[in-house]
Amino acid sequence: MNKSIAAVGIAAVLFAAVGLSEARQMLPQSVAKGPSGAELYRANQAFSVKLGSKHAVGYFAAERGACALTVMLAENVDPDSQDRMSSAARIRTMLAPQDKTEVESEEAFATITCGATAETVAVSMHTKGPGRQSGL
Repeated sequence: MNKSIAAVGIAAVLFAAVGLSEARQMLPQSVAKGPSGAELYRANQAFSVKLGSKHAVGYFAAERGACALTVMLAENVDPDSQDRMSSAARIRTMLAPQDKTEVESEEAFATITCGATAETVAVSMHTKGPGRQSGL
């Protein structure tokens, strides 16, 4: 129950950031799996990933043959604590077809790859092992 409340809170932050009209297009839809096991998302389809102590929620739009990626990154918050307010950071970037970027915390990272025709993005989650240092 607490996790679903936190997820709704993160979604509310995202919806406020991108506007209600765009948010309606991003309601949960079925997600396909790519050959590497990554989840494939179409334009304006929201994705959500837990990165240990952080939570990332994002979407992309196909623009001029590239993926215009928007990701909101915030602290995971305990809805039962007195300090439930957390601000989010919005990250925007353009990815050329087959380019990738990573969203990283101390505990985990997500790789986001623009599809070959910029019609999808692939999102794969990774936990950090002892050999991977944070770039933070």
